Amino acid sequence: MQALALVAERLELPISHFVGGETGFPEVASELLLDDAEAALRSGRPADGLRLVSEAGDIRHLRSRALWLRGWALSDLGRAREAISPLQQALPLAEQSGNERHVVQVLYNLALALASAGNNREALSIFERASALAATMNDPALVGRLTVCIGHLRYLGGEHDEALRQYSRARELFAGVDDIDNLASVYSGLSQIHRQRGDLQPALRYSKMSLSIHEVRHEHWQAAKELSQMAARYGERGDTESALATAVEAVRRAQAAGSSNVEALARSSLAGIYLRLGRLDAARAEAEAAERLRPSEEDIGFGDALVILARVAEAEGNTKRADGLYQRAIEIFQTNGPLSRAADAALAYSEALKARGDLTEALEYAMTAAQTLSPRRT
Repeated sequence: MQALALVAERLELPISHFVGGETGFPEVASELLLDDAEAALRSGRPADGLRLVSEAGDIRHLRSRALWLRGWALSDLGRAREAISPLQQALPLAEQSGNERHVVQVLYNLALALASAGNNREALSIFERASALAATMNDPALVGRLTVCIGHLRYLGGEHDEALRQYSRARELFAGVDDIDNLASVYSGLSQIHRQRGDLQPALRYSKMSLSIHEVRHEHWQAAKELSQMAARYGERGDTESALATAVEAVRRAQAAGSSNVEALARSSLAGIYLRLGRLDAARAEAEAAERLRPSEEDIGFGDALVILARVAEAEGNTKRADGLYQRAIEIFQTNGPLSRAADAALAYSEALKARGDLTEALEYAMTAAQTLSPRRT
């Protein structure tokens, strides 16, 4: 009953909604498809999410949610500029609904799309607006995610002290986040059984319950991802103590969430910090652990691990191994994204080649970095 009470609070519904009776929602089949789309997006399958949103059709009372999910999917597919319009259309509809959580969700994804499109000033304003609204909702994980985003944009704007203040606040918020019992898979199974029987009303009830718990269960996953990025920022600032503590916490959170790809990302961040400290054995161990964890080459943590291993090999004088690792990482990032990672890897390789005295190859990879990023300026 405690778990049900939490789900009911998240969905802003009476607990009686989950223990019997009709849902009162029309067009149940379309709403179930939107639930499936949201679940796909939360599990990192934006192409499936976009397809499911299209299959759900245009239902008037579901339009805000459908537009939000469409924008979210487009943004995750790397089509940030296309994502902005549906998210902007979703926002006034969300505000009219009076559902504050939905408003924050739309604002969050709109700000992410704007930031990806290079409009950092407007993105920062929207993140701050979303954070102020989320602060009234007693959801520290949600506020934590928004706080980290604000920190990133402050950092990019050169406000490093303010960025670190935001990161410190986010760490405190994430520290208070606990998981509830794992009920999502049970409710998901019940929803599927009722769908097969054609009982769409109970299928929708169980789908909503699963989806809400799915969101709660992924708070550790979200926290781990954000903490991993924070650790890298601390490292860049030379705050080694905070960088190490944050990276270790990111690994712990990813393990608690059972997310191998985020754990790989966190371990790659930790490896990078060890490398900055000159602890090559520790850096290699963490990078190799990240490499073993990856479910596919598409995961950012895998590519990051290859770059760390290349830098370790370079430091140890094994230039042949370093060449292969750098080239493989660049190819993976150019194929799967993000392009900024491909450019960073190419620049790191260029610096290594320059240090060896191979200026021609160094210039070639510097040009590769510039050409990789050129589509972002068009």
